[in-house]
Amino acid sequence: MQPLLRLTVQSTGGSPESANTMTLHTHVLPDHPDALALLHEALTLLVPLLNAPALNGAEGLPLLHTLASLPGQLRGEGARPMPISGVPLPDHAVAVLDTVAAEFTEQIAARWNSLPLSVRHSAAQAALGPDPRPHTLGDAATAGDAVAVKAQADTALARLAVLQPLRDRTRTLCRLNSE
Repeated sequence: MQPLLRLTVQSTGGSPESANTMTLHTHVLPDHPDALALLHEALTLLVPLLNAPALNGAEGLPLLHTLASLPGQLRGEGARPMPISGVPLPDHAVAVLDTVAAEFTEQIAARWNSLPLSVRHSAAQAALGPDPRPHTLGDAATAGDAVAVKAQADTALARLAVLQPLRDRTRTLCRLNSE
């Protein structure tokens, strides 16, 4: 299932006649309301997986970690330059990615107490960075990140963060609070 959760901004093309030939194309999310609606619809299909009891076992944990990390991955896609050309993503595309990331963050936060501790750690991790995102949960909570608000109040997560500190995407050590 994990390949279905990755945002793709590249596509490849080939034909049966020339199977060894591959052409890369780079696409930008169109500046059209349908782009937001389609991403929102895709994430809406993933929400029930957050509650799936079968995923709380050892086999399902990797998928739950991927789901919990998805908002950070979406924001990361918006922060990095386009493949091949290296130019930044247009503002409208970054705004769409940020919007759906925030919506999915709300869904994760709504199910916070039902998620395993290690998955909550992954979700808190996803709330941090990349720039211009906050680098502490306190700052992220102040900015309105629902997962950061839940993570700050989570005493079990605070104990876990002593042993497994949160790090932003640059691998910089992060604090649970801004103090």
